[in-house]
Amino acid sequence: MKPTRDISYSELVQSIGARRYVRASDVKVLVHRLSKLTLVMQVSRSLMSAIDLKKLLSEILSKARVVMNADKASIFMIDEARNEIYASVTLDGNEIRLPRGAGIIGFVADSGETVNIADAYDDSRFNRDNDLKTGYRTRSILCMPVQNQDGKIIGALQVLNKLDDASFTLEDEELLSAFTAMVGVCIENARAYAELAAERNSLEERVIERTAELALAKAETDQILRAVEEGLFLLYRSGERFIIGGSHSEALGVILEQEELRSKNFLETLSQFFDSPTIDKTRLFLELMFEPQRKQSVLLGLNPLSQIKAVFADGARPKHLRFRFGRVMNESKNRVDHLLVTVSDISHEIALQQKLEHTEAQNRRHIELLLAILQSEPATLTEFLVDLAQDIREVSQALDRHAAGLVADRRAMLLDIYRVVHSIKGNSSLLNFQALTDLAHQTESAIDKILQEKAILASHVSALAAPLADLQNLAAELRSWLDKIEVFQGALGRQKKEDLLLRAVSTALEKAAASQHKKAKLVFDEFRSDLIAPGLRKVVKDMLVQLVRNSAVHGIEAPETRRAAGKPEEGRVRLSTQLTNDALSIFVEDDGRGIAAERLGERLIAAGRLTKSQFDAMTSAEKLKLIFESEVSTHEGVSELAGRGIGMSIVAESCRQMGATIEVESESGKYTRFVVKFTGNGGPGEVLKP
Repeated sequence: MKPTRDISYSELVQSIGARRYVRASDVKVLVHRLSKLTLVMQVSRSLMSAIDLKKLLSEILSKARVVMNADKASIFMIDEARNEIYASVTLDGNEIRLPRGAGIIGFVADSGETVNIADAYDDSRFNRDNDLKTGYRTRSILCMPVQNQDGKIIGALQVLNKLDDASFTLEDEELLSAFTAMVGVCIENARAYAELAAERNSLEERVIERTAELALAKAETDQILRAVEEGLFLLYRSGERFIIGGSHSEALGVILEQEELRSKNFLETLSQFFDSPTIDKTRLFLELMFEPQRKQSVLLGLNPLSQIKAVFADGARPKHLRFRFGRVMNESKNRVDHLLVTVSDISHEIALQQKLEHTEAQNRRHIELLLAILQSEPATLTEFLVDLAQDIREVSQALDRHAAGLVADRRAMLLDIYRVVHSIKGNSSLLNFQALTDLAHQTESAIDKILQEKAILASHVSALAAPLADLQNLAAELRSWLDKIEVFQGALGRQKKEDLLLRAVSTALEKAAASQHKKAKLVFDEFRSDLIAPGLRKVVKDMLVQLVRNSAVHGIEAPETRRAAGKPEEGRVRLSTQLTNDALSIFVEDDGRGIAAERLGERLIAAGRLTKSQFDAMTSAEKLKLIFESEVSTHEGVSELAGRGIGMSIVAESCRQMGATIEVESESGKYTRFVVKFTGNGGPGEVLKP
């Protein structure tokens, strides 16, 4: 028996704006559900810090009862090897094991389906035996699968008997869905910690065992072979050379991949897999270690080989090595006789550490994505995902054409890819998907670096495969998270497209102005987005977003500057349309400082793309159009919003592809106005709706 249909959180938010008044009951429901979502996020953060798996599972059950207002909760994990499901956290402390698929929780763990039952005794899958043994009466059940970060089902979580005697609702399903999404991430994190701890314990046990075995060896051998699986040797100084002693552990040759090391020059041996700067630092460090007046405790902090990557000439995989040094003193003569050196291959430890860091980074990213999703409107998310899929598809198609040898101009292709990546960065920034924004910004930097090359080679394009693949993978991950969290599905697509376009432009202006510590407001009372054909709405939106960001970064002045100039502190960016005959004009105008055409000219002259005489011969209108030249900017440095000098050239290229024209007008200290003009001629510039 399925629960009755309740209005979802997102539906309630969407409907409030359309009402003339708001009922107190609706506000109460809204506050209640918002507090529940906030509780889920608070609980998720507390679970992230748990590293002991058993304690984590106990904490999950405790938090699940609080979040879901349920009497009991249980979690079963899947044991692939034994084809069973098991619960390690139980009331009596004994582990419970059941065959795969047994009971309702086994069914959920196998099928991945959500089960919501109002009365357990009405469902044939429910086993009453436990109730009969304990005297407990199970009524309502809500059970969901638990997945790891790769989407694989690793168990199931169920809550029993809602405390207000009601059955679990769709709102409860939404909350438990968000909760179980975090549970899977937390369990994966705890398992990674457990694996690292087990590895370290194993290494410590082996060191202890070998230390006992070597206790009866000769004095020098006792010093050298004190630990298992470590390279141990004595290092002597002979003039300017540092010599490996005549006896060393067998592990030393294995670690350094050399058959004979006795009496060899230590620095010459290291030079086979370390670079010259590292050898020079090591030489200085060893010289200081052989000077008894230098404090060893201070010098050890300067050890250049404390954790270092070694690359061997035979092409074998690199190793991460750790060298430790200790003085062996001749107390009577107050001199350093030799150094006791241990070398460890810590490659596996580094790999585990990197895996753990990667997992933690993914956990942080998942929390960030989840928070951004919960704070975004469903229709805006829908449009974003459609635009993102189109952008990713364009990049893939461009790379496929290049791989097939169908691209004649690589620079033009990279500029097209840059334009698409710039669109992804802008759109993800509007929704606070910071991980996607940062990755797009890094990809832009990689493309920009290639564009600086005089000749762009196929190898340059191939180097972009990794960052572009990361971008595609993160986009797919975002899509996967949105599929998991169904709280938004009830209200998808409810808002009008034109509302979303204006909202995107307004948000872009607000975020850009805030990043520059400025105040700016979008005025759009004379703007009609319904005149723009649906097929070109994305391109027009991206273009308008770039233009208003340009106004915030370059045009609108800081509040104190505006006050000194007799202007209001808050700048204005006016967005308007004008329809004459079959032509549509879009105006973007700000009341800022105007365009510094002279500075644009100076940048182009310095880059050798324009001579001073050519610039001086230009009209004022021609000088203003220099803003559309690629790779020229008046912004100092490169940031997420400006500095590469490509943003306005992207606008000009977008206009060209749509068959539109763009003009610019500006007066110093007063305004800058961009005018984009479309004509309804049925050609590629067609934007007027029929």
